[in-house]
Amino acid sequence: MATAGVLVGCFPELEGELLSGQFVVVVPLLIGWVVRDSGLWLRGRAPGGSSLWRALCDGAVVCGSWAVALSWGRLFTALFSGSPQAPAPGPAAVLTALAVAACFAVHGLGFATVRLTGAPYERARQRWAAPVPRSPLR
Repeated sequence: MATAGVLVGCFPELEGELLSGQFVVVVPLLIGWVVRDSGLWLRGRAPGGSSLWRALCDGAVVCGSWAVALSWGRLFTALFSGSPQAPAPGPAAVLTALAVAACFAVHGLGFATVRLTGAPYERARQRWAAPVPRSPLR
């Protein structure tokens, strides 16, 4: 939201080109963001501690997060190729989207090893190749 505000305020011409030209990429990015945040917000409000509700919310978080990461990758491809007027086609867009999604995944895994406790911490630590020391702030 802050990025859109800066675009509108500081670069109105770029905002018009970018948002209208990248509409096909920006809409899935925003929908993924809303789905992910809905899953995060509603997970703790499970009626009666329902495991089905938690699983549904976890699925929303995962799907929304992948949609956001892949959309950012496709948007970056168009911006770096110098044509913000149209979505980037071809294998470069796919490879960049996958690379950005991989960076997001590695960042999330590193964050999980620092912030989680118990069984989720152990699972994240096992997936992370190098041993990560626990935070002294716990």
